[in-house]
Amino acid sequence: MSQRCDPAFVVLAEFTVPLESRALFLAAADADACQSLAHEPGCLTFDVIGLDEDVVLFYEVYQDEAAFDHHQTTSHFQEFQNAVEQLRLTQPKVRLGRREQNGRPAD
Repeated sequence: MSQRCDPAFVVLAEFTVPLESRALFLAAADADACQSLAHEPGCLTFDVIGLDEDVVLFYEVYQDEAAFDHHQTTSHFQEFQNAVEQLRLTQPKVRLGRREQNGRPAD
């Protein structure tokens, strides 16, 4: 049985990325994800998931909404945003939520 957990703040961002831009996009996404996990204590998870040939999903979990707000002020986030603009990608579809359970067995 899964246990109740702190309702962490969850971000799902779905990007449409043309095949010719995918490598550059993934490099920028990897840098943002790695820097977020390394330097933001409130960033708990940052996964970059390929859904289709031209769709990439970010699954981000933050301690709370304030941690996500902080993420958006960081230099690595701004560098990622600049890369998206340079690739001329459309804005991602973004959904925000709260984690209700973590799916791990209770201790």
